[in-house]
Amino acid sequence: GHLDLDYLTRVIHTHHVTFVAPVPSWLDTLCQYLRTNAYASERIKSVRWWFIGGEQLFRSTIEHLLPFVDDACHLLNTYGPAEITETATCYEICRAKLPEMISIPIGQPLAGYDLYFFDDYQQPVMPNQTGEMVIGGKIF
Repeated sequence: GHLDLDYLTRVIHTHHVTFVAPVPSWLDTLCQYLRTNAYASERIKSVRWWFIGGEQLFRSTIEHLLPFVDDACHLLNTYGPAEITETATCYEICRAKLPEMISIPIGQPLAGYDLYFFDDYQQPVMPNQTGEMVIGGKIF
């Protein structure tokens, strides 16, 4: 059912689904479907929370999604490495700032998480330097 977009959008509409957690590549496919099937373009307006993660999220994906979602819905870019199998960071996308964004940030750590960035010698890096992200915090 998750690849039958006609069926899926009907279920979202009929059951007034309010939360969807897709990966960006699936979201791109959904947007392409909605652009080419005008009769389905209003079916995802009930979704209030888009919890997007699992892959890098591009600005173009959000731009393609916006015509099909309600203006009041929340668009969240989430990040969590497979090693912890959880979401560790979250960024709520502000529609007004979208045109000036080059990339979509992964956001701030959720409660209980801390983010650290280290260089190749496992020394902390300065802000805006490249490094490997390490996730820690109270829940570990």
